[in-house]
Amino acid sequence: MQPPVLLDAIDQQCRMIARRVLDDIETNIRKTDPAGFVSYPMLDQNKNLLTEAALTASGLSLQSIEGSIGYQKILAICDRKYFRLALENHLDFDRPDQPRALRLTVDGW
Repeated sequence: MQPPVLLDAIDQQCRMIARRVLDDIETNIRKTDPAGFVSYPMLDQNKNLLTEAALTASGLSLQSIEGSIGYQKILAICDRKYFRLALENHLDFDRPDQPRALRLTVDGW
């Protein structure tokens, strides 16, 4: 059975994040004022922000994303380094009229 197009797009994005997350963390640590986290907005198959509504409409859940190979690769990296990985719906407080969008965040260093 072939995965849904949206889940496949998310999985591919997670795989790309897995390949670069440690470099992104190193870059963040070297900054004069490091944020202490790296955050990645999740995109749909059309490269638009993945909103909570779009995720629900597609029939996917956070658990289905967390079960993807790409997400599991990021989780394994985080577990080895004792970092925290969070997949959450994010509200941009500067633009509260915008829908909540899915974001992947790594922190804990």
